[in-house]
Amino acid sequence: DAILAAWKSEGVTHVLLYETGLNFVASDPHNAFEQSDWAELDALRGKMLLIENIGGAYSLYALP
Repeated sequence: DAILAAWKSEGVTHVLLYETGLNFVASDPHNAFEQSDWAELDALRGKMLLIENIGGAYSLYALP
């Protein structure tokens, strides 16, 4: 919720995620992120509205 509030206060209305890049990083066993980071990203995505999946490579979300 804090992330969404910060983005909204900065005027952010949409978020574009590069799925191919996320998958590449997540598949690296030596990536710098912990499981809790990925869980937080999933929770954040669950709070936003998916507007469009662009060829499986990108996902466009609208903030609630």
